[in-house]
Amino acid sequence: MIGPNNVVLIPIIAGILAYFLGKIVKPAREGLTLGSVLAVCYLVLKLPFGKALSYSYNFNLPAYFDGLKFGTNGLSSFFAVIIVLSYLFIAFTAFALVKDKEYHGTFYLFFNIVAGSLLGIVYARDLMSFFIFWEMMTWSSYFLVIMNAKNPRKTGLTYIVLNVAGAYAMLSAIFMVYAAAGSFHFDKINHAVALMHNSKVLIIAVLFGIGFLVKMATMPLHIWAPDAYTESEDSFTGFFSGTLSKMGVYGFLLFFATLIGFANLKGVSSIKDTPTIGYVIAWLGVITSVFATFRAIVQDEVKRLLAYSSIAQVGYIVTAISMGTSLGIAGGLYHAVMHTIIKLLLFITVAGVIYRTGKERFSELGALITRMPLSFLAVLFGIIGLAGMPPFGGFASKWVIYMSLLKSHHYILLVAMIVSSTAAFLYCYKLIYGIFLGHPSSPELMEVKEVPAFLRIAQIPLMLALMIFGMLPGLLVPYIDKAVASLGFATSFTSTDIYTLSAALGGFNGFVVINVLGVIFVIVLIWYTLFFPKSKKLHRLDIYWAAETPDEDTPLHYGYGIGAELHRIPWVGASLRRHITTLYEKVAEQINGIASVMKDILFNGDGQIYMLYAVLTLVAIIMFLGR
Repeated sequence: MIGPNNVVLIPIIAGILAYFLGKIVKPAREGLTLGSVLAVCYLVLKLPFGKALSYSYNFNLPAYFDGLKFGTNGLSSFFAVIIVLSYLFIAFTAFALVKDKEYHGTFYLFFNIVAGSLLGIVYARDLMSFFIFWEMMTWSSYFLVIMNAKNPRKTGLTYIVLNVAGAYAMLSAIFMVYAAAGSFHFDKINHAVALMHNSKVLIIAVLFGIGFLVKMATMPLHIWAPDAYTESEDSFTGFFSGTLSKMGVYGFLLFFATLIGFANLKGVSSIKDTPTIGYVIAWLGVITSVFATFRAIVQDEVKRLLAYSSIAQVGYIVTAISMGTSLGIAGGLYHAVMHTIIKLLLFITVAGVIYRTGKERFSELGALITRMPLSFLAVLFGIIGLAGMPPFGGFASKWVIYMSLLKSHHYILLVAMIVSSTAAFLYCYKLIYGIFLGHPSSPELMEVKEVPAFLRIAQIPLMLALMIFGMLPGLLVPYIDKAVASLGFATSFTSTDIYTLSAALGGFNGFVVINVLGVIFVIVLIWYTLFFPKSKKLHRLDIYWAAETPDEDTPLHYGYGIGAELHRIPWVGASLRRHITTLYEKVAEQINGIASVMKDILFNGDGQIYMLYAVLTLVAIIMFLGR
């Protein structure tokens, strides 16, 4: 049986082969990627879901390094399925959109390495394996960020500095854990952490938290995400937003729930039976969701709106899992699945729109509903899911999160989250209106074709998944329960069939909800058909416009202006006028100033000073060896 340790290698090897063989036979890139995708999907889905399995690589290394260990449990199986299905959909998107680009071979190299590194992260069972694959994920995704960026220096530098800083904060915590446990293996760590002094546990939790909050783009560590999501290769952005961000969620749950333990964190300090550090992170999550939502509303770039939307949606997950309760974690996992599906669907569709039109801004689009009807439906399904409205799966996942906050008596957090979710209706409407409704911003938009066939292969299953999980919300419950159980929590759902989703405070039947909404829709349609006159089809210039008739070059599309009025709301306007990057820039100026002074003092070109450094280094080495 091929174990997870070997599954991890398949995409990495496929990516390397695709790069080199593709120089000889260009279609080999797609062929090897497709082979890797199908093989990995088959092997991951074949592994028993939730069953604890263990595999090791042992080397002739010093005694303190006891090999690389891999394995599966409920949590890793849950995220592995998310990864491989995302890998499948994004591969089909790339087959259509990347084939004619000059970085064709390089894209498949790093895309496959990213997929393999994500599997390595979730299957790792020791800290060194986890960190190695975490770094592989960071550096391989970095090249996909700058590959097509308009400003690769700024975008790439911000991305790599924040993510490497987070990784090395995590590395510091790893060495602190190793010093106490004497091992990198997960099964030996929890007991050692339980014996640590509270102050050391808190430091370790903070360092791990920084690493994972950076990956989840939680404020104020989010500044890399808007540019990275906006400027990364279009066909990769859905994987970036929908899947890479979930590695922060996985890592947070792995370390805070099992290796450190919420019980140990409660022993340090707690608020309302929630670890204080979890309570603080929960507030960071909800603040992220509120402010990112308002920033999404005012964006003109389509991908930047989706970027801030992703930051806001992952903020919900951060808040839910930080509670440290079984229902909160279940809600976070449910929303992780829904967010992945929705963001894959929306980013894939937007990539197709950009590919067909060559335009990236709402102010340049409009009226594509007649030219791209399937893409219109895809975005419609996506925004219903984003808004958390029935009858799609986004309603179910947000319902669980709200129930978890109610059960934990965190009412202010719940109100803030509802504010964010309500405000999200504005950017959801802007997303569909700005691209598909209203007037076209230019005549050539009326000649646009539907997205390529490979993208439609991805769109249709994702739309069906949203509908199915809305109608049958209990489908995911067994898998979420296994993931939650692997973290040491009791199951939180009381659902007994696939049609219902119920927990401690209530429940609903998804099949009934979708049928009730369907009946209402039919009644409204009949009423509209019988009592309203038939609509008249108008030419795009058949309007009143300041008592004049505009010509064909006059821009008539104003839907992109939705959100401009937010600047008039005092506290919202103030938050939109300011940005946390200003603080980072001031810190950078101070660091540059200090570095300049130190350079002038220590590295001033004086040979005698350098000789002194060499002598002092030699003395230090001799003293160390003599101990």
